[in-house]
Amino acid sequence: MTPVLVKYDPADDLPDPLPLVRAPGEPTAFPTDALGPVLADAANAIADSTQCAPATAAQSVLGAAALAVQAHADVRLPHGQIRPLSLFLITVAGSGERKSAADDLALAPVREDEDRAAITHRAQGIDYRNAHDAWRASRAKIERETKSSWSQKKEALDLLGPEPKPPLRPELTVTNPTIEGLVKNWVDGRATRGLFTSEGGVFAAGVAMSDDNRLKTAATLSSLWDSGRADRDRAGDGVLRLKGRRLSMHLLIQPDLSRRLLASADLTDQGLSSRLLVAAPKPMAGLRQFRKPQSDDPRLLA
Repeated sequence: MTPVLVKYDPADDLPDPLPLVRAPGEPTAFPTDALGPVLADAANAIADSTQCAPATAAQSVLGAAALAVQAHADVRLPHGQIRPLSLFLITVAGSGERKSAADDLALAPVREDEDRAAITHRAQGIDYRNAHDAWRASRAKIERETKSSWSQKKEALDLLGPEPKPPLRPELTVTNPTIEGLVKNWVDGRATRGLFTSEGGVFAAGVAMSDDNRLKTAATLSSLWDSGRADRDRAGDGVLRLKGRRLSMHLLIQPDLSRRLLASADLTDQGLSSRLLVAAPKPMAGLRQFRKPQSDDPRLLA
């Protein structure tokens, strides 16, 4: 009997290859308790009141907390680097998932602060305009003085002092800025800002994330996340160097629109994607029963 030779292939003993991209499973529970007693209670109160997903409420609370503290402290990383205490949060949730309701409750104290600051700003604005008009008139009078020597005019201008600065703008939050508008308006604005919107798709599909601006926006956002710096060089406006700025972000965005943002190769290559904390909770539609909301929940008031 003639023997039959069979060629041995080591691949015959190997299991079928596994795909490099795993199928998405069920979302894991958001670790709300890790927020600490005050913030965890606030997140739970928002989830109970609005019947949104716990992750949605927790992300909204985290964003509001980051906006509150980022102007007062930085974080030291394990290797010694100092970074802003800012967070870039993305919450993926469809229509009817109570995104706006959760964000409204979490940001209510921020809105109150903006309202108070706006009243103060109006009063300060009147004082600023009067001071500026007086300064401008005095400077013009010194410049028109024909009998004064150069040194006398300089001495008078030195005594007059620099041009009065306008009061800081009262806004803490923006919803759909261009990156150039954000930087430009920051010159006369408070050092801490929040990019918060329950319609994150407007930002993802807007001018800031257009094909022409996407990389520029990503680079500026990454610089703010890393160092709190924002620079701009323009022929018309000149050179602008801002430092010591703090920006936190929370975009609540629908699933289909989120892919446009999160699947962008430009954002991944630039590094912005790695700076995002993303939550995509399980939808709550069809799981709710009517519940009377509590506006005076002590957990939320705290």
